[in-house]
Amino acid sequence: MSQIGKSRSVVIFAHNEANNIEACLESVLEDHVGGELLVSVLANGCTDTTELKVRAQQRYYHNLRLISLPFADKANAWNHYVHELAPENATHFFVDGDIVVAKDALMHLTEALQTHPEANSVGAVPGNGKDRIAWTERMLKYGRLSGGLYALRSDFVSEIRAHRLRMPIGFIGDDFLISTISKRMPYPSGVYNPSKHLLIVPTACFILQSLSPFHPANLVLYVRRLIRDRIRSYQLAMLMNLTAEHGFSAMPQSVEQMYRVSSLLPRYQWRGLLTPLDILAVRMIRRSLEQ
Repeated sequence: MSQIGKSRSVVIFAHNEANNIEACLESVLEDHVGGELLVSVLANGCTDTTELKVRAQQRYYHNLRLISLPFADKANAWNHYVHELAPENATHFFVDGDIVVAKDALMHLTEALQTHPEANSVGAVPGNGKDRIAWTERMLKYGRLSGGLYALRSDFVSEIRAHRLRMPIGFIGDDFLISTISKRMPYPSGVYNPSKHLLIVPTACFILQSLSPFHPANLVLYVRRLIRDRIRSYQLAMLMNLTAEHGFSAMPQSVEQMYRVSSLLPRYQWRGLLTPLDILAVRMIRRSLEQ
């Protein structure tokens, strides 16, 4: 029977999150999940005061460590944690630096792993936002984690390391990829069907940073998020197509490599109101092939 780790390890991914990292850290460090708790902030390519704010918190928390990575890429940071930093025999919580972990969320995720030994992964649901209800319904219907907050069982992380599975550098969508792998189902079933190996926990929530396109300070961030969502969709389609035949062990090392061998390279097409964003997303993908 699969066991959960005796200790708890929380990894927070942060790229220029000076406005959010303190609230995120407080929500994690004050959550009494039980047992030993190690919190690691992977600051990847930060050019603001994110790292300074984390160091300031280290004066009060002995279980907080800061790892500075020069490359601004979450997939690379995810690989670094799983293959270089993740402690043995621990339950691993993955957190985005721009969210706040709701009270007792880590405890609810831990309990879910304890009561469902067949689950490799468990995921929290959004606690705010206009789309939170529909988003949660999609997570439950298809069996999909959200990158905001999810947890992986200790021996599942060990299995990933043993098989040397790494996300392609530049890949957007760690949550989608881990959802598919943890369900142990072939493509396309692993994308569109729930599984006993992945559990969504509605009592565990995370609070999102709200961005409004009508606020001048948030407009650029809002547009960037929408473009990233379009790129993410294209990348997922390409990666699922490549791994359908050869399995996840054949994942490319980078998205640039994936683009070069993919038969699903996107083309410009009319998508209604999303057309301008789609054009920018396709242009960014094709531009990376020219470098």
